[in-house]
Amino acid sequence: SLVARDFCYKLQKLGRYALHDSDSHVQMANVSAARPGDVLFALSYSGASIETVRIAELARKRAVTVISLTGPKQNAIARAADLNLYTIADEEKVRSSAITARDAQLMLTDFLFILLLQRQQDAGDYIADSGDAVTALKLGEK
Repeated sequence: SLVARDFCYKLQKLGRYALHDSDSHVQMANVSAARPGDVLFALSYSGASIETVRIAELARKRAVTVISLTGPKQNAIARAADLNLYTIADEEKVRSSAITARDAQLMLTDFLFILLLQRQQDAGDYIADSGDAVTALKLGEK
């Protein structure tokens, strides 16, 4: 959820309409209103998180493009996805509160963000506007 929230904020900085909620019931409600042309980004290192599997399956039924970000093993979320992205982490041996999996996912989503920055012609304008808004907030301007 932390990785998804971070990526959602980055997409919003580029003017993209992006939603994140850590509650799987809210996620399911959001997907039930999704339409063809929408994209679901499903993250789960194991690829077996039952809530994420169900959400991805519903998205597929609604003709939503599903992008998975999982570990490299065969898994249910990857099978429900149109596009699969994989990260490598040593979670089974380390199991340190999912630190290695989260860091790998953060790195991949940061790369995706940079790729979008490079390809979206008006990305610089959005980033500048975001910076201006934060500066005004810090200075107490209206």
